[in-house]
Amino acid sequence: MNHSGARLPDDAFDYAFYGYPFETALEQLASLAAPEVWGLADDKFSILGYYFATMWQRVVELDAVAEVDGREGPLRVWHTNLVTSTGEDIFAVLRPNYPDKRQPWRLWNFTRRSDRRIVSHGALLPRPNPMFDYAQPETVFDPNLPVELSLDHSLLDHPDRFGTIETHYEREVRFHGAVELAKRKAALNYRHAVASRYYDPKRPGSQGRIQLLLPLSFDHEDRVDQVLVLERTEGSDGSDFYLAPTALPPQEGYRRARTVARPSRDWLSPPDPPSGADTGPGGFRRAFSYDRCPVCGGSGGCVLAASNRTAYCRNVESPTRVRTVTGAEVFEHELEPKAAGFES
Repeated sequence: MNHSGARLPDDAFDYAFYGYPFETALEQLASLAAPEVWGLADDKFSILGYYFATMWQRVVELDAVAEVDGREGPLRVWHTNLVTSTGEDIFAVLRPNYPDKRQPWRLWNFTRRSDRRIVSHGALLPRPNPMFDYAQPETVFDPNLPVELSLDHSLLDHPDRFGTIETHYEREVRFHGAVELAKRKAALNYRHAVASRYYDPKRPGSQGRIQLLLPLSFDHEDRVDQVLVLERTEGSDGSDFYLAPTALPPQEGYRRARTVARPSRDWLSPPDPPSGADTGPGGFRRAFSYDRCPVCGGSGGCVLAASNRTAYCRNVESPTRVRTVTGAEVFEHELEPKAAGFES
């Protein structure tokens, strides 16, 4: 679609000015798209910002910026791969920048397909950007292939990702066990390993790599502690295997997975402690069948403080609402000593 023949810049901000601060543009995009959580407590657009940058790199790979002659002059349009709550495509519409500016284009608006400024150009508008060919074997986990782990990186470089598991031996045992369990789950349900497309910031201009993201649970099966990155690789003998270069924190795993599609809630839903709460080791635990929520009596989705004086319940409302990074809404309840299971 780019008729100039020159490759588009890998950095979206070298091609167009998206306003300052950029969060204003992200806020408009988030308000237009179907509702979902796009960030963490300390950065409400961290997921959407990463999504935007990755989607632009895919647009560059596909050369998928459309050239449109609008009533007000030439426009450039690219598909964000997002839709409104009613299913309408959302586009980034760019118009020429001011002559003395560095970027040739600037954001006019994020808009839906039915917008009068572009609806008449329907046949010229870009289609959603396929993140990969789903016929590629890299997009589906093959349980018959061996997995080569980077143990030094996963165990030694990031001990902070193991919470209260202190010794190297215990971390190694838990890590191996979690990987084997995750592989068995992925063998039974291919959706357990989520495909994503990763662009290495250290290699600008390189093609995106297909990676599988495999959730690991160390203590409880309904809590994701890390996300193992798998890359299908060909060995010197011609046989394939999975290289696992790293394991990510749950929030980073979710952010990468969201560049392709919104992960299902049961795949990755780490509890997100509210701001100001005790976030030290052992600060929170999930409710289970043997440790039920004292507010609703349920055993799934609720979060309990280690002090037993606060519960974050998904089922019983309170004036204080909290959202996890994946969008689950819980309600804060201060507990009486008896309800908390102990006497003062």
